[in-house]
Amino acid sequence: MRLYWSKLVQHLRSPGELCSFLSKNGGLPALVREPPSLADSEPCTWRGAKKKAGGSSRNGRDSIAKRLGVKTGEGVHVRIGQVLVRQRGTRWLPGERVGVGRDDTIYALATGQVRFSRRSRDGRTVVNVVPVADERDLAANSRFATSQTTVLGSPSTGTATQ
Repeated sequence: MRLYWSKLVQHLRSPGELCSFLSKNGGLPALVREPPSLADSEPCTWRGAKKKAGGSSRNGRDSIAKRLGVKTGEGVHVRIGQVLVRQRGTRWLPGERVGVGRDDTIYALATGQVRFSRRSRDGRTVVNVVPVADERDLAANSRFATSQTTVLGSPSTGTATQ
């Protein structure tokens, strides 16, 4: 009696059935490898899981925004220590009366107005602080201007003397 592995596996459901089947039918020598014929083979069906396994996503992370860029515009009055530009690297270069922090932040070293200029040799932007010459210019151009300004040496009441 010739037995083929594929037919045997289709009919047996457990290892215990395999042992009992072989003992009744002549043992292992009775098993013969099936000849390689694709025409006689039946289609193999594989019964998989009803629900596919949910794989882990490689996305789904995001970092918080760093809020980089120009913080104070051209012509704005700044005080000492005020941040002018936050940057990574030196996209904007420090100029006069301007300091550079450890993280390349550019800040004011003097009170005055912010001026941006281009360097002629490579066209990069330089940030400067220009001191204001007159108090009237400071009050007129400042976003921190108060309603009481001194005019021509008058007292702080805000009235002009003649």
